[in-house]
Amino acid sequence: GELAHVALAAQREWKRQVIAEAFERFGDVDDVVEVHPVPGDDEAGGLRYRTRVGAVADAEGRAAMRGHRSHDVHTLSRMPLATERAEEALLGGRFPAGSTISVVDPSSDDLFLAVDGKPWSGKGRDKRDNARTKVTETVTVGERSWAYRVAGSGFWQVHRGAASLLVGEVLDAVGDAKRVLDLYSGAGLFTLPLASSGVTVTAIESNAKAVTAAKRNVHGYGTATVIGGDVRATLRGGVPDADVVVLDPPRSGAGRATLEQIVTVGASRLVYVACDPVALARDIAILAGHGYVLESARAWDLFPMTHHVETVARFVRA
Repeated sequence: GELAHVALAAQREWKRQVIAEAFERFGDVDDVVEVHPVPGDDEAGGLRYRTRVGAVADAEGRAAMRGHRSHDVHTLSRMPLATERAEEALLGGRFPAGSTISVVDPSSDDLFLAVDGKPWSGKGRDKRDNARTKVTETVTVGERSWAYRVAGSGFWQVHRGAASLLVGEVLDAVGDAKRVLDLYSGAGLFTLPLASSGVTVTAIESNAKAVTAAKRNVHGYGTATVIGGDVRATLRGGVPDADVVVLDPPRSGAGRATLEQIVTVGASRLVYVACDPVALARDIAILAGHGYVLESARAWDLFPMTHHVETVARFVRA
């Protein structure tokens, strides 16, 4: 990680300053946003949190990394950000030279290995017709738990504690709302807990694999609808009314054109999960122009030792 030489508390203070500067400069907001650690991270020294790691194989078939902005390959002797199980699989395996390796250490399943996108067992490529391609992830908030089936190659939060933490934040922010629009919904991380709470939830996601996973994950909940398609285009085509809109856009943010569609829904609240403070700050300014005021924002250090930080922002319609 880029920040491995900096103490954890100092990393979070730096991230807090990055958010504050972005909010002030681009969002015209001078809120103080604290950056909170994920429970357990301080005790672990900010290590052993990554459940998803990747590498390339060197000439001898050992896991390696390409140098920053270069073609040099550096064989790995350790990977302290990875969970111990993921590190062991990566460093202990031998793979075809030059191949791309990905390791997934799911919360409720055996380790999943893929080489050049194909399932891999300890002995080599798994060529069976029924070769495993999915993993099970469990999310727990308080006394409640939800199980998800997701593609081993699909997107899921990297930090072992991130999914549960974000679901808790979103459920808290949604409160007792009865109708929710869940945008950029992925494999249904928020859709499933909302549906199981009796909320009528409409999810929109453009990635076809994620849509398939989300439909499977919310199967049996009649209050959930998953729509595959571009968020902006789908909104333009008309969606059910919602009391709250939850959005978890890509790093570039939602952007003006999509936000202008979101505000036509007429929701009283928005819950925005953001992985880039500058993109969020720009969207804060756009939303303010449409009568949505930033009520609160909390940041979470979901990527210790790197410059990334996640922020959950709540907006109310003035």
